[in-house]
Amino acid sequence: MGVLVKGLCKDCKYSTQHLKLGSGQNFTSKDRVIICDSCKEAFVVDREMEKCPTCAQPVRTLDRDYMEKKIYDKETHRTKCPKCGGSLVFDAIGKWD
Repeated sequence: MGVLVKGLCKDCKYSTQHLKLGSGQNFTSKDRVIICDSCKEAFVVDREMEKCPTCAQPVRTLDRDYMEKKIYDKETHRTKCPKCGGSLVFDAIGKWD
């Protein structure tokens, strides 16, 4: 169970996949969003990662507590877009089981 979020860049229109934050069926907590500026993608992971699971380059980890508070308070969370450097905005778009 958790919250479904999506990131959208207002500048270049890049959008992330639907990212599931919360606990899955095997009770692992998927609660960290990482952004790889090399792959130009965002991922949800269940542990602290310093390297991209796809290309092994360094990643940016979004502040979990701040992002969680923003999303659960129905506010947006902004960070640098991996495609253009503009403003990537994360919004809650639903819940998942």
